Amino acid sequence: MKTQSYSMIYSCDRSVVLPVAFLFLMSAIFSCHSTSREGVDHHAYFDTVFARADNMGSEHMDRVFVFLDSVYRVFPNPGIGDLCRKYFYKQRYYYETRKDYPQAMIYVDSMLTALKGKENEEGFVEEYARALFVKGDILVGEGKHKDAFLYFYQGKQAIEKTGDTCLFGEYNGRLGAACYKEARYGEARRYFKEAFDDMDYCRGRDAFLRFIYQQANLDNIALCYDRAGVTDSASYYYDSALRYIEKEGPQFLYDGANARFVETAKGVIIGNMGDVRLKGGDKEGAEALYRESIRINVQKDHANEDAQLTRAKLVHMYLESGRFKEARGELEQLRKSLDSLPSNEAELRWRRLQWRYSDSIRQPQQAYHYLQSYIKLRDSMAAVDKPADVNEELQHIADNYELELLKKQDEIKTGYLRVAIIFVLMAVVIILQVVQNWRRTRRNVAELTALNQRIQVQNDHMQKTLYALEQSQQDNTRMMKIVAHDLRNPIGASGSVAALLLKKQDLPKDQRAMLELIHTSSQNSLGLIGDLLHVHTKAEELKKEPVDMESVLKYCVDLLRHKAEAKKQRLVLHTMPMTVPANREKMWRVVSNLISNAIKFSPEDSEIEVDMSRAGDMMRISVKDQGIGIPEEIQEKIFDLFTEAKRRGTAGEESFGLGLSISKQIVEAHGGRIWYETTPGAGTIFFIELPGGD
Repeated sequence: MKTQSYSMIYSCDRSVVLPVAFLFLMSAIFSCHSTSREGVDHHAYFDTVFARADNMGSEHMDRVFVFLDSVYRVFPNPGIGDLCRKYFYKQRYYYETRKDYPQAMIYVDSMLTALKGKENEEGFVEEYARALFVKGDILVGEGKHKDAFLYFYQGKQAIEKTGDTCLFGEYNGRLGAACYKEARYGEARRYFKEAFDDMDYCRGRDAFLRFIYQQANLDNIALCYDRAGVTDSASYYYDSALRYIEKEGPQFLYDGANARFVETAKGVIIGNMGDVRLKGGDKEGAEALYRESIRINVQKDHANEDAQLTRAKLVHMYLESGRFKEARGELEQLRKSLDSLPSNEAELRWRRLQWRYSDSIRQPQQAYHYLQSYIKLRDSMAAVDKPADVNEELQHIADNYELELLKKQDEIKTGYLRVAIIFVLMAVVIILQVVQNWRRTRRNVAELTALNQRIQVQNDHMQKTLYALEQSQQDNTRMMKIVAHDLRNPIGASGSVAALLLKKQDLPKDQRAMLELIHTSSQNSLGLIGDLLHVHTKAEELKKEPVDMESVLKYCVDLLRHKAEAKKQRLVLHTMPMTVPANREKMWRVVSNLISNAIKFSPEDSEIEVDMSRAGDMMRISVKDQGIGIPEEIQEKIFDLFTEAKRRGTAGEESFGLGLSISKQIVEAHGGRIWYETTPGAGTIFFIELPGGD
């Protein structure tokens, strides 16, 4: 899986930005500062210097650094911003290209040292915040995520003084990248979306830099969905990233480096789309996308490492499909690219694929050879950061100490007395410290014992209070159900009498209106009483049996069809035979409630679709309407008991706000879940999943 870095500012897995674009962007980032700094820094002069450094080429970075150091050495009094620009340039090379995090940390610390005392001055806040962000990037690369978040937060505090949405976009993107590395894809996706929104309002910066951030944000959002297994959403955001590049990219094609970056970014996204196609079983589509990605990024000054990775994925797909001839051809191409662009990771990947290929074509000796070379390289890479052997180091120190003793025996003998005196003094000091600490410890233990006793007493009181509250809640629930049950008969009788009287044709108009009001109120009251009787459904109270959910859905739809037809609505049912262990009456209430809500909040001449399908070992029911949707301000409250999120239906129908809360209790008591997707003004889909669908 490939992720794009943001102008080499931060990345999820690894960078794919062109070396030429990298050098250009390093200059671009630090060439856009406040005009209040023009008298201190020398932007125009160093723009020329860094442009010349860019033209020297990324393959000669040693020469580039010598050139920059010589320019800065002879230039009189470079400004703080000028120095930060050089440090930033160097640290990005070591961080992004060399992956030499300690060396990169040296340069970012140099930036912070140069900015010391200037953190709150106008014109320096942006550089200070970015230096903190970069330090966090390096710590993320070293796997020190907690420390990284500390520096990200300090950078955020700095940019809050400016209100700069561009910098907030960088901040949220970095948090997204850090969360992605820790496999927290939901949080990462949220941060990348916030970064995209921030950059959408960022109009005062370099247009190409903003373009890089935005296409990368869309690509990384798609990656988060892909890693989380939501391939439909991943495909949507990959398409959005490509559409964004096609819309905004043409304006940058006049510059060669920019044009290559635009093409490379497109190649990365196309390769990522191939991963989604492959997961969906479309090997032919995945192959076409992989080949297009390779065609783009195998070119000179493009993302050649990305082409190597994509080619390795293509080989893996061929091996899985038994297409050994094509796999061999791609392995040969990958070998050629490694000879011109060596990489330990790519070399390790090639050896593993060569081993699998040899094993697949039944060449055990060759397979064993490549397996051995793969294991050897893997172990050597794993041993790079292996800590020194403690025993060896101690033995080395002991040997040196013994040799030193042999050389200086006479001096040591003369120093015995002084050493003894010092030892006695140290022993006395240590004894005094031990006695003092012992007394302090006794005092602390006594205080902790007393504190623990008080906490225990408070815990006992709290347990009794919680028990009393639980009993009170159970009593209230029991009383509410008794009252609701006793109210059902008289209210039902009132409604029935009103219904009978309404059948008379000679009723005066005012009496008929009064009887209709009584009948409607009775029906609403009976519905409310029915809801109250199902409040606080618990799993241990459910009586389950095998339930044919197809018949339950058909019954619910047939029962409510007349209600839909009264509003000129169409109920459409898609179902299949499926049986789940459930309480028939309670599941009937849940489905009926969802369909009733769809009817209530849908306009006339609309369609309500009820669907049942299998989702793995779960049964899924969905109720989709074309209604008014759920406003954002009440979306978090609709499942609350006695919620304030009540709305009248499209025909003025009454809503008590209990149905969804009770439905949620019933579904969860069955070990399932209920959720929704909504677009205000365009409709809502409610989903139910229950385990055990057969």
